[in-house]
Amino acid sequence: MKLWRIALRNVARNKRRSLLSGTAIAVATLSVVLLFSLIAGMLGDTVAIALTYDTGHVQVRHPEFGRYEHLSPVHLAVSDAETVQARLEALPVVASVLPRVRFGGAIYREDQNHAVYGIGVDFGREIAAAAQRLPHLAPDAGAPPALDDFARMWRLDLFGGVLPDPGARELLMSKTLADELGVTTGDKLTILTRTAVMSTQAWTFRISGLVGFPVGGLSRMVLLPIGVAQRFLQLDATGAVTDLVLYTARDDQVPDLVAAVSDAVGDRLQVRSWTEENAMYRLLQLATRIYDIISLVFFLLATTVIVNTTMMVVYERMREIGTIAALGMTGAQITRLFFLEALFIGVAAALVGVGLGIAVVLPLSQVGIDYTEAMEGVELNMSNIIYPQLSLRSTALVLCYSIAVTAAASFWPTRRAARLHPVTALRAT
Repeated sequence: MKLWRIALRNVARNKRRSLLSGTAIAVATLSVVLLFSLIAGMLGDTVAIALTYDTGHVQVRHPEFGRYEHLSPVHLAVSDAETVQARLEALPVVASVLPRVRFGGAIYREDQNHAVYGIGVDFGREIAAAAQRLPHLAPDAGAPPALDDFARMWRLDLFGGVLPDPGARELLMSKTLADELGVTTGDKLTILTRTAVMSTQAWTFRISGLVGFPVGGLSRMVLLPIGVAQRFLQLDATGAVTDLVLYTARDDQVPDLVAAVSDAVGDRLQVRSWTEENAMYRLLQLATRIYDIISLVFFLLATTVIVNTTMMVVYERMREIGTIAALGMTGAQITRLFFLEALFIGVAAALVGVGLGIAVVLPLSQVGIDYTEAMEGVELNMSNIIYPQLSLRSTALVLCYSIAVTAAASFWPTRRAARLHPVTALRAT
C-alpha cells in the first residue's frame, strides 16, 4: 500500500484528534483572511477618499496654505490659476486638472453659530474627470451634468435636488448639517466668511440639493459652483483658486507626475502627492506590517496544536511504529508517513478556513461594515462604512503559508518517530 493511502487512513481513523488539529488551523486561516480583507478595504477606502475629496493624485497650492489651512487662508491662493492650469494640462502625464476653492465659514441661525466648510468646484469638469478614472460609472455620452451623476462619482448619498446653477448663489449641503439647521431643499441661508482681501463677506444661498458624505468629518460641508465661490471670496479679480487637483492615467505614474509638475511650476507653488498628504494611508500601511506579524503569531499558535498532536501521536502509536518498522518500513518512510498525515490535515483545514473566509467576505464586500457609531466624534479620513476587499493574491498567500507552516511544524515530531528503534517501540506501553 502506498504511504499516502496509509496516511489518509490514519487521519480518518482518529477523527477527534484530526478535527482538533484541523480546527486550530482553519480558525487561524479564517481570521487572517478576514483581517487582510478588512485592511484592504480600509486602504482602498482611504485611497478613494484622498483621490476624490482631498488631493487627487497630486495637489498644487500655495506653499503656506497647508500650514494655515485651519484658519481658511484664502488669501494664500494660486493666482492666475487658468494660466497655470493650461500649462499643467499640456504635460503628457497629466490626465486632468481640477480647480477648487476651499474655505471656512459660519452660518448664524436662531442665535447659534454653526461652522461650515465649503468647496467651490466645477461640477461638469469634476464629473468628466471622475469618468476617466471610473469609466464603469460614467454617465451617458453627451448627457448634461446631473446631480445623480455627480453623487455617483463622489460616492455621495442623494437626498433630492439638482446641481447648483453655475451662475447662481446655490449650493449642495450635507444632509447632516441641514438636519442640524432645520433646513431642506429650496430653503435659503446666509454664510459668513473671510475673503481674500481679509474683509468679512456674508451671502445668502439657496439649497439646491442635499447629499450625504461617506466620511463623518465631511458632515459640515457645502459644495457650490467654483465661479460663485470665487466671487464670494473675492478671488475672481485674479482668477485665483486654493487648489489645483491633478490626476494621471495610472496610479503608478504618480512619481512621474510629481516630477513633471514640479518642473512646470518651479518653487513658486507647492507640489505634493496624495501619499505625502494622507497620514491615514501611511498609518494603515504601518498597520498592515503589524498585522502581518499578528498573522504569523496566529499561525504559530495553530502550529503548536499540530506539534503537540503529532507528538501525542508518536507516543500513542509507539507499538504501531515498532511493528511497521519491524516489517521493513525505513525511518525515512516513517518520517514521510507522519509528515503526510500532518500535511493532509493542514491542507484540508486551510482550504476550509479560506473557504469560510471567502464566504464571509463576499457578502460583506457588498453590504459593508458600519462604523458610524464607532467613528462618531473621530476626525479620520475614512468612511463610516467599510467594504472589505478580497484579494486573490493575499488569499492565495494565506493558503500556501498556512499549509507550509503546518508541514514545517510536523517535522520535528516525525524525525523523533523515525529515530525510534523497533525493539524500543514494541516494548513501549
